[in-house]
Amino acid sequence: MALGDGTRDHFRDALDHLLRVDSQVDEHNDLLTSALSAHLTLVGRDQNKVAMQQNADMRKISAWAAVIAVPTMMAWIYGMNFDHMPNSTGRSAIPEPAPHGRRRARRPPAAPRSGWL
Repeated sequence: MALGDGTRDHFRDALDHLLRVDSQVDEHNDLLTSALSAHLTLVGRDQNKVAMQQNADMRKISAWAAVIAVPTMMAWIYGMNFDHMPNSTGRSAIPEPAPHGRRRARRPPAAPRSGWL
C-alpha cells in the first residue's frame, strides 16, 4: 500500500517528536541519577560522622569499664567473709594481695593519659 506525501510528512514529523522526547527522557534520567548519587554521598558522609562518634564513645566506655573492673574484682574477692568459708586456709586459700599490687592499683591508669577518657 502506497502512502501519500502528506502521510509521509506526518509520520516523519511524529518520528522527529518521538526522538526529541526520547533524548529529553535520557537527559532527565542522567540528571536524576546524578542528584541521587550526590544525595547518597551526603547521607553516607553524615552516617560516617555518626559512626566515628559512636566509636569514640565506645572506646571511652570500654576504658572506664577496664579501669573499674580490677577494683571491683578485688572488692568482690577480699570483701567476702573468709572466717566462715570453706577452703579459707591451706594450699587452696585465696592469697592476700602483694604490697606492690596495692601500689600499682593506686597509680593512674594509662587510658586517661592516652586521651581515651
